[in-house]
Amino acid sequence: MDNKPLKEQFNNFNNIKENHVKEIITNHTKKIRTGCSLEITDSSGNQPLKFSNKILPEKLNILVTSEYTFLSILLYINQHYRILITIFILYFLKGIFSILKVNLTFDNNIIRFTKLIGLLIILIEVLGLVLSFIIGRYYDLISINSETNYNNAFNLSLNPTLEFNFSMFIVGLSLLVVSILLNKGNELQTENELTI
Repeated sequence: MDNKPLKEQFNNFNNIKENHVKEIITNHTKKIRTGCSLEITDSSGNQPLKFSNKILPEKLNILVTSEYTFLSILLYINQHYRILITIFILYFLKGIFSILKVNLTFDNNIIRFTKLIGLLIILIEVLGLVLSFIIGRYYDLISINSETNYNNAFNLSLNPTLEFNFSMFIVGLSLLVVSILLNKGNELQTENELTI
């Protein structure tokens, strides 16, 4: 592959073959160490690019595998931890509703399940923030902007972001407060039953 600037490489963009485009993108994004999906369209963003009279699909996926096992494990955890924790939350909600169906009193299991649900919601948000920070350390800010005014020029930009949903974090904290209030209610109910 020659080291021509991007402007020269993309001047005749319609004549470039799909493999050559992948080679150009790969050579200019060697610092990517994780998987990414790349969408290539023309400058208007509406039509797929044409290569040698062959129309490619609107999205061209380029998978760049990680050279770090630790990062691969983190990416796998980042993709699946929310599902696992959500299953636990649903299990605890089922436990709460089954207890409430039988008896509408302050029960220790309801208090425990409410506290666990609050902690799991907080865990989802904190774990998401930590994982996105660690994964973001492996990304470099990558941006390739076409210097041509040609119709089929493309732009590429990868920016690491921190994932944190503050409202869900507040919901988790609120459930912890509710569990404390339920615990106080349970103590008052126990004292009331003892005095009677």
